[in-house]
Amino acid sequence: MDSEMQPTPSAPSDGTDIEPCPVRGCTIPVDLIIVSKDKKHISAHTSNLGQFSNGFPAPHALSELARGAVSGPEQARLEETADVLRLLLRFMHHTHLPDLDVLPFATVAGMAEAAEKYEVFSAIALGKACMKRRAENQIKPLQPHDALKVLFYALKHGYNDIADSAALRTLDVSLDQFLPLAEFAGVSQHIIRWVRYREQHQHKLQNILSWCRFNSPGPHQDDGGVSFCSQWSEFENEVIGMFTTHLSWVYKFADIVERHAERKQTFREDTLTYSDEAGFVLTCNTLPGCTIPVDLILVSRDEKCISAHTSNLGQFSNGFPAPHASIEFAQETVSGLRLLEEAHLEETGDVLRLLLWFMHHTHLPDLDALPFETVAGMAEAAEKYEVFSAIAFGKLYMMRRVENQAKPLLSHESAKVLFYALKHGYDDLADSAALGTLDLTLDLFLTQAEDEGVSPQHVIQWVSSL
Repeated sequence: MDSEMQPTPSAPSDGTDIEPCPVRGCTIPVDLIIVSKDKKHISAHTSNLGQFSNGFPAPHALSELARGAVSGPEQARLEETADVLRLLLRFMHHTHLPDLDVLPFATVAGMAEAAEKYEVFSAIALGKACMKRRAENQIKPLQPHDALKVLFYALKHGYNDIADSAALRTLDVSLDQFLPLAEFAGVSQHIIRWVRYREQHQHKLQNILSWCRFNSPGPHQDDGGVSFCSQWSEFENEVIGMFTTHLSWVYKFADIVERHAERKQTFREDTLTYSDEAGFVLTCNTLPGCTIPVDLILVSRDEKCISAHTSNLGQFSNGFPAPHASIEFAQETVSGLRLLEEAHLEETGDVLRLLLWFMHHTHLPDLDALPFETVAGMAEAAEKYEVFSAIAFGKLYMMRRVENQAKPLLSHESAKVLFYALKHGYDDLADSAALGTLDLTLDLFLTQAEDEGVSPQHVIQWVSSL
């Protein structure tokens, strides 16, 4: 960029001041005036808007462009504030990007939303990173109102990891406060999920308080042989009082407990998340960026909640359980609103996520980068639910693993491939896999064969080959 300043465009006939381009030293001709929600007039360049964004209103488009009363740059009236637009426009220049950490949170949050709206990809990436850092910052935690902004932003754009972090900061928000803000932000479809999530944390708090009350330390001996714990009662009352008035401090207590080995495992198992273990599935958590509406929740054998789309299940499979089938569906109603249906399946969460990936119009996953157990489980599930693309790739993966001499399968893994091949009539694959099972003891083979549902006839064949 040239060092000399750009010429300031002439002011409209009504005397309104027009701000120069937000980028210092910019010399690109101004051919568009952006009018903010707070009626500020900001200079911009249509060439940059077209180059750096996909969704920004261009001149002559259907957005609200208005010619001034006199000849001059066109005007585009936008919904964002001037501070947000100034920041966003800085991302649409060939220059250093701004340091978001020094800016007010409201401005950064507004810019992150506007970046998504107008598809300014550099601003999307930096805005997302900033929102994630703020949500995870323990030293300077977000206030509940700001945490709601991060939560709503994450919900709208499918950033479940950010939603998980921000949701914990919203637990002190009352339902009366949450409802109008969620509706205004356009995420009213998630209200019931948040209510359920908050309720589960309330139960967790009750468990913590019960543990505090009934697991007080026993008396100990001082140097004089007297049993006492003079400060425990004061400490206990103070801690319990903090939790009672600040529900969101539950996660702080979990952090403290994790430093004590005797309690660490219990609380790690109880940890709730906003998009998985708590049953708080918001957007498609199988495929990042998927925008298909979620209308079914699959609950795995290990109690993971996985979002799904009945339209995809019908399109990509012949045997997958559909809503209202004989599979166990559970419907719940909260405040008169119907929640998503749930289908309880026999597969693990990792297997179901992988299988559902094959039921989207997208690039298929790299199976070689995944654990053998997950891919083997997916191959079985693909046969069961007749997901034909997954069947083909699962079979090919199994063949390649059996034939891989550089990284041979373990005996029990070879047995898993053998049983898969026997059940589905892949004789060549069964012959290749059988050689890798010869080191198994008869007891181990019989146990695994029974777990896999292999017919006695196949067991006899294997025993006869020894």
